[in-house]
Amino acid sequence: MAFLPSAPLDVDAAIKTGTAFQLLTVQDLLFSHPAPGGHLQRLQPVGGLVDAFLADTRNPTDAQIWFDIWSSVKGPDGEIIGGVRKGFLEVIIGGS
Repeated sequence: MAFLPSAPLDVDAAIKTGTAFQLLTVQDLLFSHPAPGGHLQRLQPVGGLVDAFLADTRNPTDAQIWFDIWSSVKGPDGEIIGGVRKGFLEVIIGGS
């Protein structure tokens, strides 16, 4: 998970130019090049070994949603195990 810095314009520019996509997980991706184009359900950095999504720490609800998702532990049946938490890596982009 990557948290946005307090200056979102730099992050917006990275998204608009596409430079951020190499570091993020992208879902439901439609592409036209190379021809004939196609669809990818999920594209992840580091050869698919990393899940990386943006969260805005200025929005407490957004940050809490991601915390709950990434710290939850699922059992073999895919259901969340209540009261059990795991750690995850937080990356701050553009922080000082």
